Amino acid sequence: MVTPRYLSATNGFIPEATGQAIAYVRDPNKFKINQYVQLIRAPKPIVLYAELDPDQPVRVVTDQEFAWEDGDPRPRGNNNMGNFKWTEVRVFRRNYGYTVGHQAIEAAEGWNPKAFFNATILSQAMTNVTARFVSLMENTANWGSNFATAIALNGATAGNGFWSQASNDPTSASFLNIKKSILKAVENIVLATNGMVVMEDLKLVISPGLAIAMSETSEIHSYLEKQERSLEVIEGLNPNTGNDQWGLPSRLYGLPVVVENAVHVTERKNSAGTPATTNRTFIKSDNSAVICSRVGGLEGLYGAPSFSTLQRYYYLYDMAIEAFDNPKDKLFESNVVDQFKEVLAANRAGYLITNTLS
Repeated sequence: MVTPRYLSATNGFIPEATGQAIAYVRDPNKFKINQYVQLIRAPKPIVLYAELDPDQPVRVVTDQEFAWEDGDPRPRGNNNMGNFKWTEVRVFRRNYGYTVGHQAIEAAEGWNPKAFFNATILSQAMTNVTARFVSLMENTANWGSNFATAIALNGATAGNGFWSQASNDPTSASFLNIKKSILKAVENIVLATNGMVVMEDLKLVISPGLAIAMSETSEIHSYLEKQERSLEVIEGLNPNTGNDQWGLPSRLYGLPVVVENAVHVTERKNSAGTPATTNRTFIKSDNSAVICSRVGGLEGLYGAPSFSTLQRYYYLYDMAIEAFDNPKDKLFESNVVDQFKEVLAANRAGYLITNTLS
């Protein structure tokens, strides 16, 4: 194999016979985070949002509290005010850039260095956004009381409740582990939001490793057998889902399934330019699943009430490309500027399921 090298004025040529470049750059639009996080434009770099009392709209202790007999004064509503809490968020700015010489760009044949490197830093920026959100949603401290182990949710005996053990046998101690966990978590979400967030608002986010482990269980095999388009899933011919490669349907027990397959490399470039080995992993861990709400489309409205669990506030820049030509030094510089803050804004509208694998 030829030793990899960095672009310069003398080595950017591609033979005319091929005119082909092999690049492993991910389209920013293909990142799965766009399916479960809501994007909200902030008017200032410091954002305030109010967490409103979720219980007052449904608080009915006794009917007698609202009784109004003829001749009596109208009951006062002194105790009927809901409380609220302000949360402050600072939106941070980041820059992902590269610099390349004029001659290197002019000498390159058979590929477009600017287009390639711009795509690279856009992909790098989206990878960082995904990593920050996954870290946020895998932290139990962010979920209030809306998190539990898979075993606690499905009620199995110790050692039998993992999703990787899920069975379709009614006599098994692991019978329908996955279904029981998911539906119990959804029930908790509906209760916590007083019925404002329901099954239709929710998505299930899992890793490729967990998806594979689930697909190998008899519970999922039995589930697929009973689906109208099960053969399409098995053969990878279903055009409406990207989950075929993981052996899962597009929806599971009423929830759209998002297999978060973003990858990150966590080591520096080496002098030889060889690819990373052990430090290349999927960002989403295998031992947890997240159920989250995203009401509406990708973009939300600032200041409007929202039940979207995960929100990305951005100010001025949302993956903006800024390029500068420097004739004095014969250099071209390009940057992706992003200014955002990841927020788990509505933890009642989601659920973290931990310890899914044995």
